[in-house]
Amino acid sequence: MRDAAGSLMTNAVPLMAGTSYCIDAMYVKVGTLYRALDKDGNTIEFMLRSKRDIIAAKCFLKKMMWADHRRLPFSISVDKHASYPDAFSCSQREKIIPFDCRLRRTKYLTNIVEQDHRFIRRRWREPGSASAHSTPRSRHWKGSRLYT
Repeated sequence: MRDAAGSLMTNAVPLMAGTSYCIDAMYVKVGTLYRALDKDGNTIEFMLRSKRDIIAAKCFLKKMMWADHRRLPFSISVDKHASYPDAFSCSQREKIIPFDCRLRRTKYLTNIVEQDHRFIRRRWREPGSASAHSTPRSRHWKGSRLYT
């Protein structure tokens, strides 16, 4: 798992991140992978959690704001998962996120992150492991009959 985490941070930018962030969660075999990207598509922070809930979203927002990016966001774009508004407002009350930052919940504003999922899934798979596509199948169903 450390190799996968190290390969995810290959395009991380510790210097100046943009002022608009995109956050998305992706399900992998071991849990949920939260990722934050700036408007240029550079990785700011990521975190692996076992569940996708308000506590995990709040922990990720805290970790993202403590990352070494040196610019506070004006807007954070997320998908329409129910945990983000509660975690965002709670983080603003705890002064983790500035009050002038807005939360944008739309389906298509996180396309930067969504397009990058295919590369992460390739990196996440263990090299040499058998996947469902490469194993030979001895039997398959077609219609209502079983063929061998």
